[in-house]
Amino acid sequence: MAKSQTKSRTASQLKTSMIISIIVAVLCFLGAAFYTIGNWDFMILGKTVNLNEVIADGGSPQKGDHVKLKVYFVLGNFAETKHTINGFIPAGKEQHYGIMMEDGSVIAVTLKSSSDIDKFEDIYNKNWNLLEAEDYSFLNNYIEITGTVKTMNSQIEGFYKTALSGADITAADTNIYYLSIDATDTRFSYFLVDIFLLAVMALCIFLFFVNKKKRKELSELQAIAKSNAADPSLNPFLNQNAGEAATTNPYEAVQANYPHPTEQGGYADPNAQQYNGYADPNAQYNGYNDPNAQGGYADPNAQYNGYNDPNTQGGYSDPYTQAGYNDSTNYNPNDPNGGAGQ
Repeated sequence: MAKSQTKSRTASQLKTSMIISIIVAVLCFLGAAFYTIGNWDFMILGKTVNLNEVIADGGSPQKGDHVKLKVYFVLGNFAETKHTINGFIPAGKEQHYGIMMEDGSVIAVTLKSSSDIDKFEDIYNKNWNLLEAEDYSFLNNYIEITGTVKTMNSQIEGFYKTALSGADITAADTNIYYLSIDATDTRFSYFLVDIFLLAVMALCIFLFFVNKKKRKELSELQAIAKSNAADPSLNPFLNQNAGEAATTNPYEAVQANYPHPTEQGGYADPNAQQYNGYADPNAQYNGYNDPNAQGGYADPNAQYNGYNDPNTQGGYSDPYTQAGYNDSTNYNPNDPNGGAGQ
């Protein structure tokens, strides 16, 4: 009974897991679909906003814009973000730079690619050297980046403000954007998000079919268990002679008290030979022997019985035999008395 209830709960858990797997798979599919549609222009078509043109037209960067920008002047690196797994396994790092755009406004840039970082460092070194020499040829040296305009977290923004203050750059001098162009946010990174969501969806579908197979197997086992539970030969609670059946045949237990009438012993089969209480009258060596059998009250036609056959030799002999009373019809021509027995 307890085992059946346990199986029932397990089947319920499998059903719940199947439902959760399907729900998560559907949500992952919808998430990938909406994410792709929402970023279709940048992710699929590769469309971006040319931020240099926007600045030249008097516009400004807007949060969420996918932009392309030529960077001519690097103010310097003001922060570094380290990523770890479980708090101690290194998982990459990002560098944060301050840059000056063509209209003199300032904005931050987040980089992860080592080649981009090296290029930014090269531009940074040339910028200050050329400025000190009042040489503006640095405007011919640039790096083009692509990314998404995002807000900075409070810690990075604090480092950003400190760096600007240290360089005597204030809002009174120029337009400062407390935004960052995240160059790590590439088209490939968007595809990675979709791949992750679709992988989770595939895993959930796989788990759904695994749990479905397990639930089917469990249902088959439960059906067998129910069938066995209804079988008295398999369920000890339905077998009244279960204790005796382990050591004794039920029929043997009955014969010990009330023998089967066809078995020898007790009140035996009257047709069985030997050792019966009341023996077969047609069997030899019984209490009351067969009158046609030798022994006891013997067959009068058998030899060597208590009362012999009068037609046999011995006892009261046959009158026609040589012994006792001879045959009077026996004729002997040499006998003067006619051959008759004396």
